[in-house]
Amino acid sequence: AVVSQSRNAGATLGKSLSHQSSRPSARMSFRKLFARTPQAVPAPAAEGEEMEPLSQRFRRSRDSRPAVVIGAGVSGLTCAQLLKEKNFNVTVLEASDGVGGRVRTDDIDGFKLDRGFQVFLDEYPDVRDYFREAGLAKLNLKKFQPGALVYRNGAFNRVADPLRRPQDLVSALTADVGSLVDKFKVGAYKIYSNLATLETLNYGRETDTYTFLKEQQGLSDDMIDQFFRPFMRGIYLSELEDQSSHMFNFIFKVLADGSATLPENGLGAVSDQLAVGLQDRIRLNTPVKQVSEG
Repeated sequence: AVVSQSRNAGATLGKSLSHQSSRPSARMSFRKLFARTPQAVPAPAAEGEEMEPLSQRFRRSRDSRPAVVIGAGVSGLTCAQLLKEKNFNVTVLEASDGVGGRVRTDDIDGFKLDRGFQVFLDEYPDVRDYFREAGLAKLNLKKFQPGALVYRNGAFNRVADPLRRPQDLVSALTADVGSLVDKFKVGAYKIYSNLATLETLNYGRETDTYTFLKEQQGLSDDMIDQFFRPFMRGIYLSELEDQSSHMFNFIFKVLADGSATLPENGLGAVSDQLAVGLQDRIRLNTPVKQVSEG
């Protein structure tokens, strides 16, 4: 079996390491895909012969089936780990000299430089599912302060979260971004997002994000244009009018429930941890020129 990945598939854990489909309900992870158990009826054992358990027979039959994953980025490493868990004889082919793809960290003159702009969202569903608490502890995540700095009229304005950092209350209320009413509305929706499930947040009709913020949340254009538009455009690389309100709720809840973080040793530590147990299966400096039937 040959398992290849698209060029853009490597964002699942980074930038958040992750892009979802346009609808959260449509997402199916590799873990779910390979968790389906084939149905089979074992042949009866000969008289006096002990029958081999079906699970062992199925596992033994798959040990001899090779699987090749092209690319040792985040998606490729995750795929390889899941194939290995299902007892496939997996090999990862990587064209460069290291694992991680876009999620790598270079050490230059004592500084750790991550490739690309990205952060690690500790409440991202796939992150919680794959790394679990033990894995996250090994990354030694360092949290950013909640909020953002918005440059406007020659000065930086701190859009903060006083619910998590009460000392930022004054700066949050006086920031030259949106009105006081806007800030209370955003704060109220943040509390609601903490308490509600994603299914509850997305219960209503799906629309574009601008319409959702303007008509359903009642925010002013100043608040939308000065904060939400550049913020969400940086995440999804598209305008609010082209973004799903359901995907807005997804990322808003991830940020409301968790934090934007970076591993102590850079984002490359994420890829390094995904590669644990695969070292003898990864072939570096091995570009793939062609895939054919055989």
